[in-house]
Amino acid sequence: MDRLQNKVETIFANFSNLENFNQRLDVFLTCDEVVQFVRDNMSIKESEKSSEKSTHHRNAGNGLFKKKADVKALEEYNLAVLYGSQDDDTLSLALANRSAVLYRRHEYERTLDDIGLALEVGYPAHLTYKLLERRARAFHYLGEKEKRDVDIAEMKLKIDDANLGSILAVFPRNGVKHFAV
Repeated sequence: MDRLQNKVETIFANFSNLENFNQRLDVFLTCDEVVQFVRDNMSIKESEKSSEKSTHHRNAGNGLFKKKADVKALEEYNLAVLYGSQDDDTLSLALANRSAVLYRRHEYERTLDDIGLALEVGYPAHLTYKLLERRARAFHYLGEKEKRDVDIAEMKLKIDDANLGSILAVFPRNGVKHFAV
């Protein structure tokens, strides 16, 4: 516990140099002891999960995202993730939406993390092509061209599987054929 207290004190000593909540949160999330403490003591229990609360916060985040209020949208999506459940699609949708904010903020590694989690916890199959496109774009910016190309090919298959052939007419501009980012 002393080691954790020392790390927390060091983190707090440097907080005045950080510009916003997300930078402060990132500092905590990179400290393994803090992450474990949160997991053990501060997580929302399954009995406290709420589809209604998750959906409410996701919708609030969506409104803020449309207004390009990314920091506030991220806060709402974080709450949506906390309240979301794997028993329905609230957790996967919250993760997917949060990945959109992270992508727009050029936080590509975190974008990939959220997309991976969203797919892992049951993101709706008929919408998967959206995440694959975002993930391909993130891979592109990270210089991982082979992974990008795999996701583009898989995205095309998912569009076909979802009977969304008409959407392909839109994607050449967005990048399926030319992948202009």
